[in-house]
Amino acid sequence: MAAKPKGSNMDTDPVPNEVILHYTHELSRTKRAMDEAGSAHRLMVKRAKADGVPSDAILESIAMSRMDPADRLRKLGDRIRVEAIRYPESAEALTDLFGRMDTTVSEKARMTDTLFDAEVRGYTAGKYAVPVEDNPYEAGTEMHAVWRQYWGRGQAANVAALGEGAKPADASRKKPTGKKAAAGPKEPELPGVPPKPKRMRPSRAKKPNLEEPMTAH
Repeated sequence: MAAKPKGSNMDTDPVPNEVILHYTHELSRTKRAMDEAGSAHRLMVKRAKADGVPSDAILESIAMSRMDPADRLRKLGDRIRVEAIRYPESAEALTDLFGRMDTTVSEKARMTDTLFDAEVRGYTAGKYAVPVEDNPYEAGTEMHAVWRQYWGRGQAANVAALGEGAKPADASRKKPTGKKAAAGPKEPELPGVPPKPKRMRPSRAKKPNLEEPMTAH
């Protein structure tokens, strides 16, 4: 009889072959989706470069968009400062460049950018379970609707990442009523950690009736 490969668990593996086959299909599909998304991204970068767009600067800006605005500006300032210190001959050119840089866009383009900002903020808020009531835009505006739409997509992305049967986190600030409110929030159960014992209320001792005669034992 041929020896089994080292580390083989052919006889002890409890996972049915059908389950292995199922995940072979599903992981192949998700890997394919990742490859397609990566190909689409690379194609978009190539198109941007062909149109003369500074795609590297755009990608860096996207990465920095997750930072706090103050930290983002400080990082940009530090980058320019280092450039000016390292290459003194460029300091005057940098100053002149920022003094004459044209950053104006059409009103339509600015509105499109504002809606895109609402899209990004809404998606991020939904993904990180920010309460839907925290929509920063005025109700009835297009920005408010876009934020709400992508808040739902952020929630859906979490469900997709967690797998079948998962539900979006309850991001509403609606307060529980009745017994749930009195009990407070339920602590999550962690695998391998026994739940905390329920807190027992101390029993109240019955007050003696001083009017009844004491009987000797």
